[in-house]
This record gives sequence, structure tokens and C-alpha cells, in this order.
Amino acid sequence: MTGLPLGGADVERARESVGGAAEVAEQVGGTAGRQVLEAARDAFDDALTTTAYVSAAIVVAVALLTVRLVPRGFRTTGSR
Repeated sequence: MTGLPLGGADVERARESVGGAAEVAEQVGGTAGRQVLEAARDAFDDALTTTAYVSAAIVVAVALLTVRLVPRGFRTTGSR
């Protein structure tokens, strides 16, 4: 958020959460407010995308390990 007319407290609040960024954007208003909100949305989108890819990779790894480590003739029984 460099290049925007924000004070130190506003920058910290905007970096803390998307909600904080929305509050700062509303207070600042105008072009600077839109830039703050756009930067927050982009950061949220990037983080969510990264989290989804990492989660998918973990699911694939667990599935491959399960296929590899569970014996071929493995059967479960109905008893406890």
C-alpha cells in the first residue's frame, strides 16, 4: 500500500483484514479508497488461491499414500 496517503495506524488496520481495509477505504474515499479496497481484494484472492492449491496437493498426496500403503486385499469387518 505504498504510494497511498495513509497514516501508520490506517496502514496497519488495512493490512489486518479485508474488513479493516474496507473501513479505511471508506474513510479515505475517492481514488485512494478504491485503491486500498482493490489491493485488499487482490491480496485476499491470492491468499485464497494459494490455500486452495496447497489443500488440493495435500488431498492428492494423502490419496496416493493411501493407495500405496493399504494392502490390496484389505477388508473391513462389520464388528467393532
